[in-house]
Amino acid sequence: MGEDRPSGSVGVRAPASAAVPLRRNRRFQVFWAGAVSSLLGLRIAGLAYPLLILARTGSPATAGAFGAVQTGTMLVLAVPGGAVADRANRRTVLAGALALQAAALAGVPIAMALHGLTVAQLMSTAVLLGAGTAFGGPVRMLALRSLVPPAQLSQALVQEEVRTSGGNLLGTPLGGALYALGSGLPFVASAVGCVLAMISVLVVRFDGRATRPARGGRGGLLKGVRVLWAVGPLRSVLFLVAGLGVVNAALTLVVLVRLQHDGASPRVVGMVLAAGALGGVLGALLTRRLHAALAPGRLLLAVSGCVVILLPLVAVPWGTGWLMLVLALIALGQPGLTVMLDILVFRQVDDAVRGRVIATTVAAVGVGTPLGNVLAGVLLQFASPAVASAVLAAVLCVPLVTAGLDSELRSAPWPDG
Repeated sequence: MGEDRPSGSVGVRAPASAAVPLRRNRRFQVFWAGAVSSLLGLRIAGLAYPLLILARTGSPATAGAFGAVQTGTMLVLAVPGGAVADRANRRTVLAGALALQAAALAGVPIAMALHGLTVAQLMSTAVLLGAGTAFGGPVRMLALRSLVPPAQLSQALVQEEVRTSGGNLLGTPLGGALYALGSGLPFVASAVGCVLAMISVLVVRFDGRATRPARGGRGGLLKGVRVLWAVGPLRSVLFLVAGLGVVNAALTLVVLVRLQHDGASPRVVGMVLAAGALGGVLGALLTRRLHAALAPGRLLLAVSGCVVILLPLVAVPWGTGWLMLVLALIALGQPGLTVMLDILVFRQVDDAVRGRVIATTVAAVGVGTPLGNVLAGVLLQFASPAVASAVLAAVLCVPLVTAGLDSELRSAPWPDG
């Protein structure tokens, strides 16, 4: 595209077919395997940090602050991270971000061995992990485009969704098992995962140079915001996906409180939460069929509408199996939305500003985590999980109705459309 903003239409041209099947694309598969190791490591650490902080301080507030600091740092640095992705050598930035995370993670067991671990170091680690995600995330998505031809990008993104959902599914039980063997082991495993990812970035050949900007392609840190705001359908997509982020974050706390009321054991809690991750894995495998059945705008509306319907069912007291089924169904369609977001938004913009557009989108969706946690906390302070889940459904209805009224979004075609 000659311009850095998308056109009024959100359709995409069909890409040319590629000669080499994705499964035989060694560069992509090695890069993907490295990403699997880093994601799994971070998910393992995500469970181990609160456990370690609780064991050392006995303060749930301090344990919760770790996640808040990590997420807050990521959100604050997301837009600058996108600007760096657009202007700097992407291989260098990604390798540096992974090295930063590996060093931060490795510092924890080292300090434990020296009997010098402090809460201040743990919070500093949260800052470094958030910064690594802010700068490495957009670059990773851009690097992916250098490793696969345009015709295989959607297929590659489906494999990415399997990675994400699989990491969510396996990370928590692995983190718990490693922590039971030794409180420092999860952090060693996490650091090794980031090192393996860094090695994959260094050994896989791809063009890490930032694309020379088209006319008006620089535009400063807020260029991604202006690009997304310029077209109504993209605003509708972003608001609705951000709404899903709020609801997903809040739902976890609602489920935990409901299980606590039911007297569920930690093993049952882990099984129930794993059901959502399993639904994500299955949903990733169904993405191509969902895309074949529904146009992108209609897919977004259908998946979001199903979430609205399913949310109140979380409170129906039909046992653990029922709750696991509902959570799996809520997660089922969401991997397809991630690929849809790439098609409707990221592929529409010039590569010179794509990093900032990706970062802005990630920040908009990511802010849903703290907002969702706060919303759920307030609701559950004064109401039951049943009322809270109904309120969450009502909250999601607002961006859903707004998007449903956008005729251009409803008629947006897939690449072949």
